[in-house]
Amino acid sequence: MTCFAVSLGLPKSFFLSQHSHSAPGNTLKLIKYPCMQERPDERIPRLSEHTDWGSFTFVFSKTPGLEVRDPSDRWFHVPVVEGSVVVNIGDALSLWTGKALKSTLHRITWENLPVDKDRYSIAYFVNPNFGEFGPVVFWL
Repeated sequence: MTCFAVSLGLPKSFFLSQHSHSAPGNTLKLIKYPCMQERPDERIPRLSEHTDWGSFTFVFSKTPGLEVRDPSDRWFHVPVVEGSVVVNIGDALSLWTGKALKSTLHRITWENLPVDKDRYSIAYFVNPNFGEFGPVVFWL
């Protein structure tokens, strides 16, 4: 949070002070994408494309399947790197910065992970405090 604030020309504690783990709080979630006997219709993803609503999300996984979309509307497979964490920007942080930081559009696909294998991940959703936002900053 400090790095984001400094890179945007804000005081170091600008975002950090708004994330004191009060309501709604942060959420740690173990997620299982179950295997299937056979792959469903090509149009059905394991998890549809979406953004997360909070400030950002830390994603820990040892199995492939996560893809992110870049600003040119191209999808990219996120490689699994031992001991690493994926950080997705959420809608709250994107809107808070006037979209200077973009929400990460992501999905879980059937590619890169056989249909007969489960996919597990741990997501830590970081949320700003309700009702305690400092001045909203907008860049055009």
